[in-house]
Amino acid sequence: GAHECDTCTCGTFAIADNTDCRNCTVGTFSSQGGACQPCPPGTVAPNDGACECLECGAGSEADASADACILCPAGTFSSGDGQCQNCPAGEFSSQDGAHECDFCSCGSIPLAAVAPVGSVGCDPCDAGSFSAGNGQTSCQDCAPGTVS
Repeated sequence: GAHECDTCTCGTFAIADNTDCRNCTVGTFSSQGGACQPCPPGTVAPNDGACECLECGAGSEADASADACILCPAGTFSSGDGQCQNCPAGEFSSQDGAHECDFCSCGSIPLAAVAPVGSVGCDPCDAGSFSAGNGQTSCQDCAPGTVS
């Protein structure tokens, strides 16, 4: 018999009968060789036996199983916290992997189909109306006696 017990290393856990250490599975970690824990939101463990979870960079988030980082879809962004969020009202992102959202240019507003948040592009203002850009969410009618 053993004269002392060994501690499991980081990235592993002791099986139920305490006779062996096994790797934590993908998406989980153990820092001290204790119980494996799920990766915190916005982090991943892409391989078995992780001692810590890795942060997803700007423009990406952890997938549902916390085993890979995936790009934020158009209409969303991640500034680096590993979680995608909708672009705020008046802003858009047209491509996957955005780390920030953009304002529509003068004369256009975010696409109305998904307004007020999560827009993927801009629509031009109709004739007779205008937008100054910079976060505008609707076009304003031209004042009487003015045109666009």
